[in-house]
Amino acid sequence: MRGGLAGRIAITRMKNGYQPRVTTFPPHDLRGHVLGGLTLESIHAIYAFIPVSLPTLASFLMSSTLLFVLAGCLLGLVQMAIGIAIGVWLRSSSTDSRNADLRRTRSVALELHRLTQKIGTSVSDHRDRFEKMESRLQESPGGRHNPTTDLVAGVVGEILAANRQLQTELHQAEQQIADQAREIESHMTSALTDPLTKLPNRRALDDQMANRLRDYRKLGTPFSLLMIDVDHFKAINDDFGHQTGDEVLAGMGGVLRASLRRHDFVARYGGEEFAVILPHSSLDEAQCAANKAREGFTQLSDLFAHLKRNITVSGGLATIQPGEELDHLIARADEALYLAKRSGRDRTYMHDGLICRELDEESLTEGNGLDSSAASSAPTKDTLNSLPTSAAMATACSDLRSAVFGSADSAK
Repeated sequence: MRGGLAGRIAITRMKNGYQPRVTTFPPHDLRGHVLGGLTLESIHAIYAFIPVSLPTLASFLMSSTLLFVLAGCLLGLVQMAIGIAIGVWLRSSSTDSRNADLRRTRSVALELHRLTQKIGTSVSDHRDRFEKMESRLQESPGGRHNPTTDLVAGVVGEILAANRQLQTELHQAEQQIADQAREIESHMTSALTDPLTKLPNRRALDDQMANRLRDYRKLGTPFSLLMIDVDHFKAINDDFGHQTGDEVLAGMGGVLRASLRRHDFVARYGGEEFAVILPHSSLDEAQCAANKAREGFTQLSDLFAHLKRNITVSGGLATIQPGEELDHLIARADEALYLAKRSGRDRTYMHDGLICRELDEESLTEGNGLDSSAASSAPTKDTLNSLPTSAAMATACSDLRSAVFGSADSAK
């Protein structure tokens, strides 16, 4: 038995005292087949094709999709607004005030980017389903014209057009957010990199030091700090100009990268001063790494032989101690560096927590006849092997010289 067309269809089965059962249309989930205005319903295991009112079907199609379309459009507009806001903020905010939030903002932008991609994929799948539905609605049985089917097909066509527009807007939002994420990444890199030497800057060093201190307190992994200063750098600037001084600093950065171990963290501390974090290094291992690095420093004079000046560096070394804060560790390394410069420069001093003493370049090389009392604290063979060889450092410095002066030589 068919009920009215005002949104309810009643199917009654009068048997064995069964009371009439009513099913409500439209159902909550339109997974049934829609064929020429008929929907396949199941009532008490009796299946029947039931004519559906055109206003009801059109209303259902619109309501089931409109919410999705509107939600997607709203999300797209919100993301575009966020992208524009990020761009304005990046251009208007000062460097100091925004650096602390760069990582968090980048994370949010990337999450929005992923969400936009997911919504875009869902819209595409939704559109494909409606295109198939539209195709079936337009297939009139026997070539007969069906006004109901035509009108429903028109509604579906409008929904498809709205979906296409939504996909376009979501794609634009996705592209804008991706661009903003790249801009944030660029700002993050610039904020943590020294433009002259291309090394991490003081801000990056502070972050890395904090991480190492946290690991030391949590896991007990030691680390050391090596402070390095170019000797008589002011005289180099005065005699040869600031451009040459900049070339010396850039060359110094390259020598440090080539001389130290892969996992050591090299940064420009400021001016002609550099800092190196030696992770997972006891005091003896740090001394070994510092002495090995000095072999690379000797290449500076070869790199700038045209200046006819012997370029040297001084160093100060300190290893973290229990209960020590970072500012105290830096102060000890600075004190050792200061004593190295006062003692004639071109040398490295270490601060063991009590006194400063000069590193003995011969005392920390493998196979030097260490006595049994010192053998237990000597650097391991693996630590020594992880350091670059003299030949490798010479090759790296040669490549660096070509990079620094190659353009000038070719111009001649």
